Amino acid sequence: MCLADADIWMREAVNHDGLPYYKYLAIYVDDTLCISHEPEKTMNAIAQLYYLKDNSVQVPTTYLGAQIVQYKLPSDNKKIRCGMSSNHYVLAAIKNVEYELSLWNKTLATNATTPLSYGYRPELDTSPLLNPLQANYYQNLIGVLRWSIELGRVDILTHVSIMSSFLAAWHEGHLSQVLHIFAYLKRYSRSTMVFDDTTPIIDNKMLPEANWMEFYRYETERKPPNALEP
Repeated sequence: MCLADADIWMREAVNHDGLPYYKYLAIYVDDTLCISHEPEKTMNAIAQLYYLKDNSVQVPTTYLGAQIVQYKLPSDNKKIRCGMSSNHYVLAAIKNVEYELSLWNKTLATNATTPLSYGYRPELDTSPLLNPLQANYYQNLIGVLRWSIELGRVDILTHVSIMSSFLAAWHEGHLSQVLHIFAYLKRYSRSTMVFDDTTPIIDNKMLPEANWMEFYRYETERKPPNALEP
């Protein structure tokens, strides 16, 4: 069991090429994601202890709202990498938001080219406070956006974090800007994060040398005493 996350399990393994690595099990309620060069062995062992739905053990296509895709990089089209996309989740969220707005006779903006309006300063917003119903809706929207980030929409991370800081002092302008983020997602709904295992080539000669002894004279790298071998 991972010490940082009780839903992550790992075991040392060696793949067909002799490369040592950790194979993983990511478990959430009744969903299990196995990352291994021989996932069938692990899932068959689990099936000896627990009932698994018929035909449920297969190459994953979705996990916790994310689409799992196979991807080939232009630099190496022989090897298949895994990718994660939030497209379906984001489109479903936008559909729900547009339905709610239709009840208020409103629509999402059509020209949202940035997550927040240009020059907007949420800490200076003096628009009227939201009523309790609107405030609850604001909190729900923030939750949806935060999960979109977990599924790969890191392009809105900073903006959602900024708007999350107003969960206890919300104004109408803040709600408008959160809806603006959804308008941005509608304009740019397609996004896939590919997990590239290629080792980057870094030329240390390009990095300027720096002497940090003045600041960290007696400091050493702190490592947990029970950390696993990388």
